[in-house]
Amino acid sequence: MIYSYANNNILAIFVIMFKVVKRTTPHALASGLFVLLSVLFSFKANLMLTDTDFWWHLAAGDQIRAMGGIPSSDSFSFTANNYLWYNISWLWDVIYSWLNAQSPLYLPAVVTAIINALTLSILAGFMLKRGVGVVVALTVILLGLAPYAYMLTPRPHEVTFLFTVIFYAICAGNNRRLLPVLPLLMILWVNMHGGFLVGFIILGAYLLQTLLAKDKKSAGLFLLTILTCLVACMLNPLGIDIFEACRRTLSSALLPIISEWQPLQFDLKHGLHVIYLVIFLATFRFNKNTGIAEKLLSLLWAFSTYQHERNLPIFVLLSAPVMAINLQSIFAKSNWLAKKNEDYERDLGNAKVRKAAFVIGLFITCILISGIIRPYLNLNTPNTHPVEEAEFIKRNYPDKHFLNDYFQGGYLLYTGTKVFIDGRAETAYPDEVVQDYLKFHYTQPGWEEIIPKYQIDGVILPRGNPALPFFEANKAWEKVFEGALDVVYIKQQK
Repeated sequence: MIYSYANNNILAIFVIMFKVVKRTTPHALASGLFVLLSVLFSFKANLMLTDTDFWWHLAAGDQIRAMGGIPSSDSFSFTANNYLWYNISWLWDVIYSWLNAQSPLYLPAVVTAIINALTLSILAGFMLKRGVGVVVALTVILLGLAPYAYMLTPRPHEVTFLFTVIFYAICAGNNRRLLPVLPLLMILWVNMHGGFLVGFIILGAYLLQTLLAKDKKSAGLFLLTILTCLVACMLNPLGIDIFEACRRTLSSALLPIISEWQPLQFDLKHGLHVIYLVIFLATFRFNKNTGIAEKLLSLLWAFSTYQHERNLPIFVLLSAPVMAINLQSIFAKSNWLAKKNEDYERDLGNAKVRKAAFVIGLFITCILISGIIRPYLNLNTPNTHPVEEAEFIKRNYPDKHFLNDYFQGGYLLYTGTKVFIDGRAETAYPDEVVQDYLKFHYTQPGWEEIIPKYQIDGVILPRGNPALPFFEANKAWEKVFEGALDVVYIKQQK
């Protein structure tokens, strides 16, 4: 039932989201920022498609749409053995599968660009509503652009970024009449990405703030919102098991080998990320300019970003208003800044300018979705994926079981190869399979035992993989293809 409703109302979902955005960002600067970022992010389309997890999300969406229902077990691998598949992003998968069917690769990338542009434009509009000047608001957005765009890929975490800033703007905006919107958004969020837990952390922070302020009425409203959001979380195919799926993701044994789950690196490559963090910490103030909830959330995500780099975008969203308000306070005596803010506010705050900017935003959105700019993007499957190798396997060994690299599993299963493992990790594979893969990944003694254990027929591994010498030296294995990225071996029949 949930699948049927979503499949027939994809357009309605986007309309609802756009109305929320219009209500939240009436300022011309926000609309202008949306236009610029939509175009800028769209021209990063090829870079977006390098993410291997994007492909298994597409495959999952294709399967759900073809079946007309959500499978309870995995059919993309030969190791899962009908293990329960906790697909916590099924709605996102369906939407992106549908988008891809309308315009392959183009629409998934462009819609991702639009979602992220909306997210940052809402953030800018929220800062302006909080009394931050145009100059400071725009400066903070530009400072946060690089760390925010770190996770700019067509994956469901993008909807978490959007809903994070909407939840934050509503909770911090002191408009309690909008709180009933949050459980409705939670229904969408919980069916798209496990990041819905962030919504509860935001609500919890504001509940704590109202309790400390002894504001019983507001505390009651936040508590009621949390409870209704919990009920909303049950409206998903997994029911209460959605929390088990989140636990499996957050405690995966594979996290140590995934770069985005590593601590923030303080090096030249991550220089812009570090600069943003340093400026945030240097300007942070324990004063009354920001509430307890805002301080708590920004510091919490600063710490979580230090632990896991993938938290950078949420850190930007939850820290930017705090940084902007503090910067505004620090430069409060600057006559030049006050004059610039006054000039920009007069120009951009004009009702005609606001309407014109909003109309232009809608026009650019239509242009992007129409595909007019597609020829200028030169969209192809990036060469970071084993395209030739996957085609070779599909053509010559479609029924073989292949041992593969974890990071290439998503693309391989999308092309039809039965994989050993992929980016779904413990949400689709038993712990035993994950541990066996890690034994192979680290080439620990005895890793070769997984070959007979899982009846592996072939291997597709990147050049330089430490396990390749074993197959090269073993006469039972024949190298049948060597592509730009990977080497393919097939086990000889006795």
